[in-house]
Amino acid sequence: MRVPRLFRVILPVPDIERAAAFYARVLGTPGERVWESRHYFDCGGTLLALLDPRRDGFGRDAAPSPELVYFAVDDLEEVLARVTAAGGRCRDDGIAGRAWGERSFYAEDPFGNPLCFVDAATVFTGREQPGRPVFDRQVQTEISHRGHRGHGGSDAAPPCPP
Repeated sequence: MRVPRLFRVILPVPDIERAAAFYARVLGTPGERVWESRHYFDCGGTLLALLDPRRDGFGRDAAPSPELVYFAVDDLEEVLARVTAAGGRCRDDGIAGRAWGERSFYAEDPFGNPLCFVDAATVFTGREQPGRPVFDRQVQTEISHRGHRGHGGSDAAPPCPP
């Protein structure tokens, strides 16, 4: 049996039009409205599916996802500017180098869904990569014991720095 392929990740949103506009601006593609309550963006073979559960008949309002969605991007600074212009909010101090070797920034969409944008040249996959150190397990232990700021959203998140 082949390993299953991840093909769709759903983000709950209370306003499908505003959400589609935000993600179109951030991702640089219009995506596609596939249903009155769903808008899809093809992100390298995996669909980012925006879903308004109330309009989709689930009988409940959207609540922000508790889990981060990670995007690998070629121009981190450009994407940070797009997030800012589209109304996204930073969850930390902007672009930073991480202990595991990635350059990234954490943000929230206008509905509180947590996002992380990673420089594609620095993506950490958990495997050894030529020219990059293997993740230090001691660093991992320290991060997990003290918590990682980017993973803890806040209603008072500052706007992304320019």
